[in-house]
Amino acid sequence: MNIGIVRRLKNILNDIVTVYQYYFVVRYIVSFLVSVIMVRSALPQTDLGYYELMIFVVVSISAFWSAGLKNALFSYYHSAEEGEKKSLFITVFHLLTLFSAIGILLLLSIPNLLDVFSASFLEPYKGWMAVYLFLSVPIILIESILYLGNERLKLFKYTHWSQGGILILTLITAVFSPELQWYIYILLFWSFIRYVYLVVVIFQGNIFTFHHVQIKTFLIYSIPLILNMLLGSIMDMIDGLFVAHFFDESYFPVFRYGAREMPLSSLLYSSLSIAMVPLISQNINNLDILKKKSDRALAFTSATIAYLDDGRTFHFSFGI
Repeated sequence: MNIGIVRRLKNILNDIVTVYQYYFVVRYIVSFLVSVIMVRSALPQTDLGYYELMIFVVVSISAFWSAGLKNALFSYYHSAEEGEKKSLFITVFHLLTLFSAIGILLLLSIPNLLDVFSASFLEPYKGWMAVYLFLSVPIILIESILYLGNERLKLFKYTHWSQGGILILTLITAVFSPELQWYIYILLFWSFIRYVYLVVVIFQGNIFTFHHVQIKTFLIYSIPLILNMLLGSIMDMIDGLFVAHFFDESYFPVFRYGAREMPLSSLLYSSLSIAMVPLISQNINNLDILKKKSDRALAFTSATIAYLDDGRTFHFSFGI
């Protein structure tokens, strides 16, 4: 193997913050490749629009409170007593599951909820959307648990198998059966695999352990962060609502796959800021580390944005 590549891998593995950012970069790249594969397969653009709208509805329902609870975990973790840290992961899992159950109840019980998203045609898929909501929300804890536990190698390995698996399954589906239902099946199947991995990592026989006082305390602590995430994400949701309302479903993938530079830069800086919160809370001198990592992220995103902003890149990737 090239010595330069080995050295870069060692540099990544030596720093948990870099590994954490690496996870989000790989996840972004895989999501980009998955979208290219789906567009270039024989899947009709209308079905592709259905697929993206399904994910958009689930994310709109869950993103603000799931991200708020995750951010609260990073802020709260190092202030907790050593004996409480393990139970804190279980507490956050139970809260994510509770909120997911509420979201599923709203999705299935409110007759015209999909009309808000101009997506009444997704009515036959509400059951699958409910399953995806239940599985996809808690698994955001996996990378958080591995990061806070300083499990660099585990996080590095998880990055590759979790993202590589969905990429391979998408490619197989595109070759042998490029139909909407099969893309939904592999999305749910791989979310289930990661959900099982989360259960193995976090519970270890303590699945029915409830810490009522900790749940109440952490929930109160999380409310401002949940509200902050709601205010921060509402414009993205409104953009999607406008596109879904004024254009037909076949155009929605164009909206979702456009402006790829913004999600990448947002992911890099948000993951960096979240990852540095517990480090800075331990030692204010870690602000210098934050500055260096921010400069490095800026250099990376500048080159990437220049590439993604080129219209030829979008046309070559998606044929649009």
